[in-house]
Amino acid sequence: MALVHVRTAQPSRPMLAALCAIAFVFGTISVATLSSQLRVNLRDLHQASRIFDRREAAPGYAAALKLVVNGGSWDYPDRVKKLWGDLNVSAFIALQSKANLIIEVSGAKLV
Repeated sequence: MALVHVRTAQPSRPMLAALCAIAFVFGTISVATLSSQLRVNLRDLHQASRIFDRREAAPGYAAALKLVVNGGSWDYPDRVKKLWGDLNVSAFIALQSKANLIIEVSGAKLV
């Protein structure tokens, strides 16, 4: 087996400028996506809080063992401004995230 050493030329200034521009664009898109998802997550958290508050206010709350959250939507009816389509998804659409969201809001382990 022979080892070959390949010497690469130094990148040119236009190439470095193009790479920096690409990195800047991807960074900007990532920040916009993250901030948009954060807004959706905050709305989910507030909605879960309202659901749990209603549960606590209901008669017979202490005897209730389970909470069922049925349904859900990918996004909110008023269309939170998002970067692209369904890139930012509500936590109320996936089964496993509904339970974890309610547990996060309530601070209690639900059955």
